[in-house]
Amino acid sequence: YEEAVKWYENAYKLNPNSPTVIANYAQMLQITQQYEKSNQIYAAYLKLNPDSKMGINQQKATVNTAPFLETKD
Repeated sequence: YEEAVKWYENAYKLNPNSPTVIANYAQMLQITQQYEKSNQIYAAYLKLNPDSKMGINQQKATVNTAPFLETKD
C-alpha cells in the first residue's frame, strides 16, 4: 500500500480537482494509518462533493480510529 500512496500522491498533484483521484488517495492514506493526512485529503474531496456520504463517513473514520485499531484477543 505504501507504493500506492506514492502513486496517488503524484496523481493528486497532477489532478487536484479529480474526485476519483482524491478519494483513492485519501483511502490509501487511511489504509496505511496516515489518519491526519487522510483527513485533510477527505476535506479536499468534500469541498468538491459536500454531500457525499462516503466522504463524510470516511473523514469521520479518520478522526475516530479507535474502533479500527482495537484488537480482539
